[in-house]
Amino acid sequence: MKVNKLLKIVSVIVTISLLLSNNAVAKTQEYEVQDMKLELSEDVIILDHDLETSSPLWEQAGIEDVKSQKEEYNKMGVVASFYKKQTDTYINLLCKTSTKSHDIYNMSELSEDELDTFIATLMESTDENTKIQAERYDHAQVPFYKLVINVTGSNQPITEVIYGTIVNGVSITFDIYNPNGDTVDETFLKEVVDPLTFTKIVPREEAYRLENESKMKLIIVAVVIAILILSMYIIGKKRSKEKNNRKKERIKKIEDFRVKLRSNKEEGIVEKILFENNIDYDKNVLKEFIIYNRFVKHTVMYVILALLFLVILYLGISSDSSIISILVVIALGGGFIYAQINAMNKQIEIYTKRYEKPENNCILFYENYFSVKKKGSVMDYPYLQIHKVSQYKEYIFVYIGSDTAIYLHKEKFTTGTVEEFLEYIKKHIDKI
Repeated sequence: MKVNKLLKIVSVIVTISLLLSNNAVAKTQEYEVQDMKLELSEDVIILDHDLETSSPLWEQAGIEDVKSQKEEYNKMGVVASFYKKQTDTYINLLCKTSTKSHDIYNMSELSEDELDTFIATLMESTDENTKIQAERYDHAQVPFYKLVINVTGSNQPITEVIYGTIVNGVSITFDIYNPNGDTVDETFLKEVVDPLTFTKIVPREEAYRLENESKMKLIIVAVVIAILILSMYIIGKKRSKEKNNRKKERIKKIEDFRVKLRSNKEEGIVEKILFENNIDYDKNVLKEFIIYNRFVKHTVMYVILALLFLVILYLGISSDSSIISILVVIALGGGFIYAQINAMNKQIEIYTKRYEKPENNCILFYENYFSVKKKGSVMDYPYLQIHKVSQYKEYIFVYIGSDTAIYLHKEKFTTGTVEEFLEYIKKHIDKI
């Protein structure tokens, strides 16, 4: 009986001890940044750029001017600051990139001799009032270094302790200092650094390969764009020269035509009307022409620009370009589209004022020319003045300039049919 009672008492004591030990385990909080996962005790206050200015945590950490503190973080390159109220201690986490950090890329890939040489360079100082001690610091996952910096010769000596490493080309340091110049208690620093783990470590050779691929893609894009621009320039110059030559020839032929037409009219010679189209020029007609002339007519060009934009965007995303760069590309594309639509709407607004009331136009097509008759005027045009003929919805646009056209309605032919007209006018354009 005594043995059984003793066993029961021992069992109760063990159970109570286990419960007490579980309750005694400190609760932790996780914080992830720069491919790192930190496990911090629950009483640690985390201050970073994402923390709202109005958060009470700033006040709890003893910081009154939050705006100035955030500006100071930006100047120093502080990613986050950890505050422990129990010891009134701050640790600043800094993440920076430099030529040296990029060259080393990962301290874990350095040989023993390379690591010792690198740590030795950290002790170099040009200030005689600054003394730096550097040594390795053991960490479970990657090599760390420890710096103890003593600054004297001022009214207030300072002692600073830094635990740092280089991972993925980024110099990562945890900084704590004592403004009184006394020895720094590193307990809190160890509590932060020792349990941290890196969630992603990219091998240096792999990172360099990806960088080179990204640079090569950008070079290819730049070369392609340069070739396209140069090709467009050369083609444009050639077309411009040809266009000017054709323009001179047309002007001469048009002058000859007008002289002959005037002579025929004076002699009473009138050609037979082959086609007649009566159309009311109104806001709807003009709107459809502007939409066609600004967008539909240039469909191929816009498709090429869209494909080029998508290629640049894809290369930017696949090459790990910064989010800002990608957003800039998207903003430029969106801005271009907005500008085109806005310009079109303004053009519609300006030109439609001319046609508050519908204006009847009678277009007559003869053997060698066509006439546009409207209230109070008649304009004669030789067929050689036609640049091209386009169809859009229920309209036919007879271009007599790069952006100027005579509008016809497919259902408004009073002499001849739309099919006969298109076949006839095509033969004349082919001769031009």
